Parts: sequence; structure tokens; C-alpha cells
Amino acid sequence: MDSPITAFLNHPLWQAIHRARLIPLGESAEVVRFPAGERLFRQFHPANQFSLLVDGIVEHETGAADEETWPLGRVSWQWGALGWSGFLPPSRHGTTARAVNDVEVITWDQDALSTVFYSDPLLAAQFFRFVVDSVRRQFEWIRSERCAIAVDRAYIKTLPDAKLVRVARHADLSVLTTLRRSAFFEQFNDSTLEQLAGTADALRGDHNAPLVSQDAATDGLLLLADGEAMSYFSAKTDRGEAHDSFRTIPEHGGMLAGVPTLDGGYVAEATMLAASPCRLFRIPTDAIDELISADPEFGRGFMQRQLARLSHLIATARLPKPDEYDDPEIGAIKSILEQNQARIPVTSYLHRIPHLLGNKLTTHEVFSALRVARETGEYQERAIAHWCTDILQRVRGEMRFYDDVLTAYTDVTSAPDDTAAPKLRRICDQSMSYAFSHLEHEIHGLTNLPQDGGNIVIMNHLGCPAYYELPNHYHFSFDTAFVSALMFECYGESPVRVVRQSPGVEHGHDLFYGRLGHIKVPTLESGLEDVSPDRFEELRRSASDELLREGQSALRNGENILVCPEGQSQRADASPARFHSGAFRLALQADTEPNIVPIAIAGFDRRYKESKLIAMIQRPFRLSEKLSGDGPDELRSFLDDYRKKFARVVRTAQALSRDQEPEGMLDVSIDSAPMPLGKSASAMTTEASA
Repeated sequence: MDSPITAFLNHPLWQAIHRARLIPLGESAEVVRFPAGERLFRQFHPANQFSLLVDGIVEHETGAADEETWPLGRVSWQWGALGWSGFLPPSRHGTTARAVNDVEVITWDQDALSTVFYSDPLLAAQFFRFVVDSVRRQFEWIRSERCAIAVDRAYIKTLPDAKLVRVARHADLSVLTTLRRSAFFEQFNDSTLEQLAGTADALRGDHNAPLVSQDAATDGLLLLADGEAMSYFSAKTDRGEAHDSFRTIPEHGGMLAGVPTLDGGYVAEATMLAASPCRLFRIPTDAIDELISADPEFGRGFMQRQLARLSHLIATARLPKPDEYDDPEIGAIKSILEQNQARIPVTSYLHRIPHLLGNKLTTHEVFSALRVARETGEYQERAIAHWCTDILQRVRGEMRFYDDVLTAYTDVTSAPDDTAAPKLRRICDQSMSYAFSHLEHEIHGLTNLPQDGGNIVIMNHLGCPAYYELPNHYHFSFDTAFVSALMFECYGESPVRVVRQSPGVEHGHDLFYGRLGHIKVPTLESGLEDVSPDRFEELRRSASDELLREGQSALRNGENILVCPEGQSQRADASPARFHSGAFRLALQADTEPNIVPIAIAGFDRRYKESKLIAMIQRPFRLSEKLSGDGPDELRSFLDDYRKKFARVVRTAQALSRDQEPEGMLDVSIDSAPMPLGKSASAMTTEASA
């Protein structure tokens, strides 16, 4: 039987290399055995030995000696690469490796390998291809584990009908520009880049076009010239195709897809869709291989860059160690920084990121620090900064949302004293419309909205996440603000809202709503604990009379009225609560009976970077047509029965908010293209009435 070293030198990988050139590689190798449980190497220790697994199973983990370790996958295939971090600066191990059972490896001293590679760059390029293929398999294991966690989070039912087509490139130099600004290719000289540029195919993708599918052959390297692309890992499940989005590549581009395999081809590490119309270039496999043969030094550098790229993919894809006190993004970035601490300068701005993420008022500084690292850092630091930026895409949207919320509050509370309340309501709703445009949201059933105003809109009411409290301790009612902005977009005028009376301690709440001219009613949240039950009922009757009086006036003027009939905010699992009858009695007593438009909402009770905001507009109805006229007892019976039906629609909205399959759509129209907020009022009015 051949020795392990002989078996490795007989591998088909070396068939194009003369046997004599392999002698130094064989002579510098030795066979080493480790008993079960023994440590092969430790995280952050010098990676001065590189090994290939002959037999056995090696488990990787991360964490300091005095901390709980965290598993990072197993290597169990023959010739699996171990200690490959030694090929990347600063040559420190990224994990700790332990033998699960008795293990046998072939080991080289890194200095000895460097000598072999220096004297024979083509052999080095082939060797690195072997290593990269093994690391790709390790990455795929980590990717599959990540998808197993994400399986209940998101599903792709059908891919959009969009195309990726080949286009004529003419004689422009844009492909060379794309190569030069790519972090991957920047180290290579212009003559090399010009050779690659001359072989590239130009592609154009429509919005939502599938650019490449996970694990599918790419026939080379794919680079983004301009536009945006969205990447995600995917896995087949019994319920459909689960996906876990992990990065958006912005229009400055330079992104490449394509990991080399042993058979000489390239595969995509993830599925990529065009997030906007975009242009791409594809450098064919044959062109890369020809350049490697003609310039082995390029081949060695090219494969080493691929190894570095896979290292960053593993750092991004691996499951972060959970931390009960951290947001998921903070935990993920902490994990990436921990794994790469040996590669990041101690003065790097990246070390500030987890701390700055801890408060919403310092999030702006996070993206400033990342920009500095991307623009001025070394390759490793720049690559890590790009991955951190990708992870924080939804945080960026949340940051912009919060900024616009502060603007809306300031615009209202600092407006001149003589500014009319209707104008302030429009200013507020326009600012909130822009704010919600930064968040993922869907509005279904737009065709159910009556063409004209003068309606009573009812909705369930959810508590606001404490995270979004304003610096003056004011908690915005974001669900009612969302529906109010929606009504403003569709009708060009803001609705009159029925809001709770502010308790004395809530100066921020009172300052804001006191300027908007809404109808105020006392509720259990109005800070009236010291009021006697009789006095509280007297206040409620007075407020009911005011609601009827002011509500009838608003309806006569063609204004919409927005009411939460539960009377106060609820937890999601308790929504909707029992309905109060005030809004419905207003409908019966109005001069001209208005439509009642129910809107079920969901997602507003959670951090918005982790939630999809949903509004489902139901078919309008006239209350008199639902009653036979037997008095208040029949109204109470109708409201209790209708609340149960409405609750089922709320559950449907909650399923959509969590990207789950709802049990049924019930009595609701689901638009194929939900309306986004942030358009002009005139455009929305046209769209809603079309």
C-alpha cells in the first residue's frame, strides 16, 4: 500500500506537472498522528504548519481558553485542508482544531512550503487550487447550518420574470475600470488586468433578474459594473425554498462571484438577484486558466486571493455566538471581529462598531467608521468592513427611519403658533411617509379603498417597541402614523385621528398631539388613576359627545377619521381586543352614513429591522346594512362578532409580517404589487382610484 504522501503525489491534480517537480513537495512532508481529543492547533497561535487530512475527523471551534467555545464545523473528507490560515497574513490560526477520533495528517512546515512555492509558482497555483476547493467545502457546511437556522424565516415562492442577457460591449474601457476598483484585482498590474478585460463578456440584468444560482457553474468570474445585487444562501425544505439574505452589493460594485473547483470550473457561492437594473462582466474560465499557465506568479496570487475571499465568506456566513444582551447584528459583527482580530490593526475603526451600535443615537458614526475602513484600510480590513456593511443594511434603513421620525416630530412641535392644524397634519404625514419608505413594508387591498374621503377607518393598535423612544421619552404610535401616512398618500389630505388624552407626565406626547388638532379621548393609558370611577365615566361620556360632535363636522368636510376601537394599544397576541362602540355610533348618527374601512396591521410591535410592516385593507361596509335596527344591544352583539372575524385577518397579517405562509387570506384583496410609501400624494391618488 502506498504511503499517504505517495498517495497524495499520485492525485490527478498533479497530472500536468512533471513528477520530478513534485520531489521537493514530497521530501518536505511528514505523516503525523493525533489521538482522539488531542488539539491539532489553537486559535490565534502562529499558523506555521499546514496539514491535509488523511483519515479521521477534525472539529473546529472558536473562543478563548477561559471562555465557552463555539463550534465552527468539521472536516472529515480525505485531503481536507487544516491550518490554511497560515497562507493569509498575519499567519495566525482562525480556529482551534481538535481530533474527534484518531486522526492522521500529512504536514508541511510553512517555511518549507514557501521555498517550494517560490521556486515553482505553477505548482504553487495548483496546490492553492487544492486548498481552495477544500475550504469551499468547509464554507458549504457552515452555509447549510446557517440555512437550517433561517428555514422558518423566509421563503421564495417564484422567481420574478426578469432576464439576464448578453450585450455588445463595444470599445469602452468600463470593464478595465471595474477590475481596477475591485478589491480582489487591485493588486495585479495593468497589463494583467488588460488581458483579462479583453476576454470579458458584458451582461445586462433587469431588476429582479436572477444573476446566478447557488452552486451553479458560473463559467468564470462574475463582476458587478454598476447597479445593485442581492445575495442569499438557500436550502430546499418541505415547505419550499428557504433563504437567508446576507448581503447587498451596492453600485460601486467590483463584486465577484465564482469559487474555483478541482475540475477547473467555478461555482457560485450564493444565489444573486439584481436589486436594480445592472451591468455585469464575466471573465471566462479559459481566459483565467490561460493567464495562470502563462504567468504562474499571477496564478499563485489569484488563488491566494480566492482563499482570502473564502475566509471572509466563512466569517460572514458562520453562525454568531449568541449573546443575550446583544442585537443579532452586534453579535454577528463581534463574532467576525473576534475571528479576524489577528488580521485587523489595533487602531482600526472596525473595533468601534459593536459599541456604537449599542445606541440608536450613535448609529451614524457606525457607517462613518465603516466608510473610513473601506477607503483607507488594508485588503483584509477593507474586506471585513464590506461584510460588516452588508450585515447592517437593515440597520441603515432603521437609522434613516428614526432620523425622519425626529424630523417629523420637530416639524410639528416647532412650527409657528399660527400654523393651522390641517397643514401640520399634512407636514407630519409627509415626513412619516418618507420615514416608512426606508423600511420593508407591504400594503395590501388598495382597491378596497373608497375613491372619495369622508370614511371612518378602523384598525387594531399595537404597542410601540421601546427602542424607538425619542430622547424626550416620547413613544411614537407608529402603527397609526403608518395608516395616517397611507391615507394622506391616497387622498392628498391627512385623516383626523382619535387619540388618547395625554397624562400629565407625557409632555412630549401632549406637545406633539396638541398641535395636530386630533380628537382626544381619555383612556386607561391617560394617567387618570387618581380619578374616581364615577368621574372617569363622566369624562368618558363628555369625550363621547365631543367625538360625535367633532367627528360629524370632519365627515361633513369630506375628511377621513382614523380610530382604534380597542381604545388602547395591545400586545400582538392579544390584538385585536374588544371594540368600543364610539366610532360605530358616530357612523350611525352622521348626516350621511360613511363607509367603515377596516385595516389590519402587523409587525409594528417588533424592531423594524427584524420585521416586515403589513397593512391589509378590507372591503368597506355600511353599518346600517349589517344591523336590523333593534337598538344598542344588537350593535354590541355585532361588534363582538365582527371583532372575531377581524382577528382572523390580523392573524393573516401577522403571518405575512413574519414571512410565513398564512392559513388563508379570508376577505381581503392581496395586491400582486403592494404599494410603497414615499410617493407623491397625487401619484398615490391616481393609483388608488385607477
